[in-house]
Amino acid sequence: MNKFLILLLLGITLSYGFTLPESKKKCANTVIEKLIACRFKKAFAQIDSMSNHAPDDPLGPFLHMYGIGLQDLDLDRRTDSAGFLQSYNKTLKLISEMEQKKDTTSYSKTLRGFTKATYSAYCLRNKEYGAGVHVGLEAIRDLKEAKEMDPDNSDADLYLGLYDYAKGELRKQLWWVLFWFPGSKEEGIKQLENASDNSQISSLGADLVLVDIYITEKMYGKSWKLIRSLETNYPTSRYILWSKAKYFHMQEQYSKAAQVYRRLCELYSSIPNAGRSVLSGKSKQAHMLFLDKKYDESMQVCREILKEADSWDDPRVQEIRKDAEKLIRDIKKNDKS
Repeated sequence: MNKFLILLLLGITLSYGFTLPESKKKCANTVIEKLIACRFKKAFAQIDSMSNHAPDDPLGPFLHMYGIGLQDLDLDRRTDSAGFLQSYNKTLKLISEMEQKKDTTSYSKTLRGFTKATYSAYCLRNKEYGAGVHVGLEAIRDLKEAKEMDPDNSDADLYLGLYDYAKGELRKQLWWVLFWFPGSKEEGIKQLENASDNSQISSLGADLVLVDIYITEKMYGKSWKLIRSLETNYPTSRYILWSKAKYFHMQEQYSKAAQVYRRLCELYSSIPNAGRSVLSGKSKQAHMLFLDKKYDESMQVCREILKEADSWDDPRVQEIRKDAEKLIRDIKKNDKS
């Protein structure tokens, strides 16, 4: 599954579907902002504090599993599978206990839906397609019921919109289980824009997803406006840099795209266990330099990839290595012409 699709399914947000106490809303927003800014240590420290202060509240363990999912995406590897699964089970358990004490609400349905959606994205990313699709469909049912219980629940529109937009891509990749689902990109975008405009604390997540959707749908003016705004507010976010590089690529501004990918490589180089992301960034950079006809620079990056990948016994890294070898052949062919 490609990174963009997983990003869509993960959603990069948190939603509720009813009015939260201001203190809890502020705390959740602070955690989410730290996660989006890739300040994972500080985010997890705050999550631990939340859980210690309110051990019966499912919000803490949900944010924990959600943060692990985002960190996995950022580093392109599993960072804490045991912690993720433990937090997933604990979140569902606490939601059920909350419903037994206070009845089922649009909030509990929304939180359960987002918990399952996050788990679904985790499974799909790790190629556990059967489990991912099964739990993902359960998440959709939960969120539709949350919306029925509270028609003003704009937060539920986030994942429902993500699903409506992404299921066409899902259907292509998982045709054996989703061939019968219709796709509706237009409706998905409308739902996401509603979440961006009207939700309590999920507007940031909706904006981040909409950036990539606008690029994919060639709505470049809308995309660039969002990129500039998000980059100003979250200058340390690597998620935004990936989107910015994609924007320049689609606009055929290959030199600028290569510069952003180089910056991403520099950032990942200082992070332990981020080798996959470094090589992914270098691969993208090499391709942008090639498209910009800077063959010598592209060749240099390819050789760096081969040197670094040589010691890796990792299927994903070996895919990047083979792609670099092919690109070297293309460079030699085009450089002679």
